[in-house]
Amino acid sequence: HQHKFLQSHATNYPTKMKKFLFLSFASFIFMSCVTSVFAAEGDIIWQQISDPTGGLDVSQDVATDATGVYVAGVQGPFAGNNTTWRVEKRDELTGALIWAQASNYTGSNDKAYGIAVDSSAVYVVGGICLSSSACDQWRIEKRSKVDGSLIWSQAENMTATGIQGEAARGIALDSTYLYVVGSDGLNLRVQKRLKSDGSVVWTMTHAPTNPGCATTIDSYGIAVDLTGLY
Repeated sequence: HQHKFLQSHATNYPTKMKKFLFLSFASFIFMSCVTSVFAAEGDIIWQQISDPTGGLDVSQDVATDATGVYVAGVQGPFAGNNTTWRVEKRDELTGALIWAQASNYTGSNDKAYGIAVDSSAVYVVGGICLSSSACDQWRIEKRSKVDGSLIWSQAENMTATGIQGEAARGIALDSTYLYVVGSDGLNLRVQKRLKSDGSVVWTMTHAPTNPGCATTIDSYGIAVDLTGLY
């Protein structure tokens, strides 16, 4: 696949699309919220508000298929560096919780940022933190759609020095591969991996010219079609 990097874009949304899934959170209450609405009328079909820990609970991304709604995010306390990676499956018709998996891999801030689903499994990407409050390793997972149990996981320190800001942010799938985008703390980074075991096929980095920022360069979303990556 070719890489097609866009520094600015405008999106035209199809008028025939009837149903949208939204993730939001109350910025002061920190309760994760999943909402399904009709685009044309704006009517809410259902809404579920969840506060798993009473702390900093935030939904980050959502994917859906005929079996349910899959949500990735973070849960944890308001104070301290001990947030937990959280993945949920919910009923598409009601939003009722089917299962939830919460995992603290490092004892520090572990955050799930992106999620995708195919006919066989759920794929989750994010960052885990071995030494600081900011993520310093990528983590990619494949989980069962039935109960959320872990099938395989891959964790990688992209720079070998643990630079803060290393995290996988977005994921896209085709029939054989998964494509992950994020930051290595210095550059935008894209990986192609096998869906079967998560092993790396190739890695590409991209440093935008004159990005105009003094901190971490990051990328949050990725899409794939027959001609390339976006």
